[in-house]
Amino acid sequence: KTIEVRLEMAGGKQHAILATTFPGSTSNPLDYQGVAEKFRRFTSRLLSARQADEIINRIVDVDAVRDMADIAALLRSASAG
Repeated sequence: KTIEVRLEMAGGKQHAILATTFPGSTSNPLDYQGVAEKFRRFTSRLLSARQADEIINRIVDVDAVRDMADIAALLRSASAG
């Protein structure tokens, strides 16, 4: 599947590219480490490195979590700053 990515700059100039594959697509899936790095990158303005690592470490073993409320509480406390 090809998608078009369009950006419009503050001055009105536009840029567009066609993306046929990108990290995380079905043809180029991310492994766990790639997902963790992406999570850190996109949450770095909201979470400290310690908070991001704590969430990642809990999610890696999510099947062993007895009560998802524990993870929800961790996410709430992290987002509260």
